[in-house]
Amino acid sequence: MLGAMKKSGKEIFLIDGFPRNKDNVDRWKQAMDGKVNVQCVLFFDCDEKTCVGRCLERGKGSGRTDDNEESLKKRIVTYNNSTRPVIEFYEKENLVKHIDASNDVDKKLGRFLKHGFKGAILALPFLTTFMDKIATISLVDGTLMQPLLNPTDLHSDWILIKRWHMDDYFLQKGAIISFESPRQPGIFMIKRVKALENEMIYDTIKQKETQVPKGHVWVADDNKRASYDSRHFGYIARGLITGRALYVIWPPKRFGTKLTLFNDDDDDE
Repeated sequence: MLGAMKKSGKEIFLIDGFPRNKDNVDRWKQAMDGKVNVQCVLFFDCDEKTCVGRCLERGKGSGRTDDNEESLKKRIVTYNNSTRPVIEFYEKENLVKHIDASNDVDKKLGRFLKHGFKGAILALPFLTTFMDKIATISLVDGTLMQPLLNPTDLHSDWILIKRWHMDDYFLQKGAIISFESPRQPGIFMIKRVKALENEMIYDTIKQKETQVPKGHVWVADDNKRASYDSRHFGYIARGLITGRALYVIWPPKRFGTKLTLFNDDDDDE
């Protein structure tokens, strides 16, 4: 599945399925190795009587031999003992969105999609302008900006990025900025500004002090044990900068975390 995700070139996926027990959750985390983060779990819930009735009705036409009362009773016991704890685990992480599937679930889902798409179409022109000129949100992948961003491997942070007033006050030493990679056009990065134009910075890879040219900045990662920054790809032209990161907005328990300025002139590696 991970291979198919990479091949698609997409970043967000809807996976049809659910871990049946905590061991499945642990194996999922081990297999994904932090490359995929669960952002939301849609759980279609209904009472036991309705669930059994639907399975029995399905068994009449499907030919499935396990859709009988005896088998269903065993599966419900397994659900309560093994699967329910998994749901509770994700509920504690504020990831579960319950959908009442007791009746007319197709109609409910249809109405949800219909109104959702209608609202999205009406809001699209405003939203496009807002995200391009005023502010946008961005998913932060990896561990390069730990411990400030993605402090644990459980979730990836979504951050608010300011785009307006990109002046000298906006671009300060210590600010966390978003910019387009100078080596990979179309790829955007999140780093901290370590030096502004005309300032001196010590390049630990080249083992010498260098001056940041006019119209450029020097950026660095917070995680010194795992970094890929200006020491590897050089100065960043101001024209590549797309915004300044202000706050963490997801996951909920980190909502509102302010991405403040940070200066440490003694640690410029």
